[in-house]
Formats: sequence, C-alpha cells, structure tokens
Amino acid sequence: MPSLLPPLGYLTYVDTFMIINYVVLLFILFENVYVMRLVDANSNELAFRIDKICLFSVPLIWFII
Repeated sequence: MPSLLPPLGYLTYVDTFMIINYVVLLFILFENVYVMRLVDANSNELAFRIDKICLFSVPLIWFII
C-alpha cells in the first residue's frame, strides 16, 4: 500500500524532537550500564557520584537541547 504522505527532503520538528529523545535515551542506557558495572566492581562511591550527577544533568541537557 503506498504511503499517503508525500516524501520530504528535510527534517520536521517532530523528527528532530524524536532524534533528540533517542540520543538522550541512549546516553541514559550507557550511564546505567556503566554505573551497574561500577557497582559490580565494588566502586560504590564513584557509582553513586556519577548517578547523582546524571540525575540532575540529563534532564537539564535534554531541556536545553
């Protein structure tokens, strides 16, 4: 079935918004994996510090972008 929407040669606002969300989610995934590896290696202080920094910086960066 052919698409009813015409193909566009540029990104719309929604496309840009979704790309930003996917990038932020990917960053959160990497941060979680890194913190879990630190906890498994018994580096709890560093893991807690990184988690605390990301708790405030990720929403701030997402809002700025």
